[in-house]
Amino acid sequence: MTVEEYSSDDIDNLVNKIIIQSTKQNRIIIAISGVPGSGKTTVTSKIYDKLSKSVSVKILQQDGFHYYLKELHQMPNVEEALERRGAPFTFNVDKLLSVVKAVKQGDRVSLPTFDHKLKDPVEDQVTIGDEKVIILEGNYFNLNLPKWKDINSYIDENWFVSTTVSVAKKRLIQRHLDAGISRNVEEATKRVETNDLVNGQFIIQNQIKQPNVIIHN
Repeated sequence: MTVEEYSSDDIDNLVNKIIIQSTKQNRIIIAISGVPGSGKTTVTSKIYDKLSKSVSVKILQQDGFHYYLKELHQMPNVEEALERRGAPFTFNVDKLLSVVKAVKQGDRVSLPTFDHKLKDPVEDQVTIGDEKVIILEGNYFNLNLPKWKDINSYIDENWFVSTTVSVAKKRLIQRHLDAGISRNVEEATKRVETNDLVNGQFIIQNQIKQPNVIIHN
């Protein structure tokens, strides 16, 4: 398979690629993944803003499928679950898989989003109806783990947003400070180094297949 490569500034060509593909079938699902701090959410938002002017589109965010804090507290190793929140095992992949399958079948589906103030998902915040294009956005849509890899069978194209470790680290530290997750730079740096970058390395090492598109950001 030939991997197509684009710059994150090349939104027009990425959007045109989706529009062309959307004419070939009733619904297409594009997954946009990447390591933490890669900028995948920003890239996805830019694609959505441009694409929505031509085609009906909705975004399904992986973040809405975090386990609730109360569920993490029920796990065998609560301390690890809380410290590693954001790792694959802290997401309800069964629920996510079921929803993606329903979306691919054309069902009407209500989606949760993640509230950073509550630090928990909030149910029924987005509804997918008869939109032509669905964009899945999150870290793990191309991951070679049980259940996660099954999601891939419902995806038409898998796109990967790529960046350098140093850029990702800088973005993540600032993100944790802005969101109030960390109280200071030292605390934010420790969280990034022991959680986010660990997850990022795991993603790179455990992709199920080459992405269709790499977006350099």
